[in-house]
Amino acid sequence: MERLKNLTAAENEILDYLDGITDGKMHTQEEAAAHFAVSCGRIRQVVGKSMRKQIPLGRSKPLKDFLR
Repeated sequence: MERLKNLTAAENEILDYLDGITDGKMHTQEEAAAHFAVSCGRIRQVVGKSMRKQIPLGRSKPLKDFLR
């Protein structure tokens, strides 16, 4: 899956792991936290930040059109 280029390598790595791109199996945030040796809260932060980077609110014309 191609992601935006403005995501960091760590963000991409975590998202790829969660989506199962690295090993063909989708993982939970708890599994990702154990795999990357961080807290579940940190995984949630990374996912949230990555999502905000991918869809800047108010700047996406297709999203605005869809929501109307």
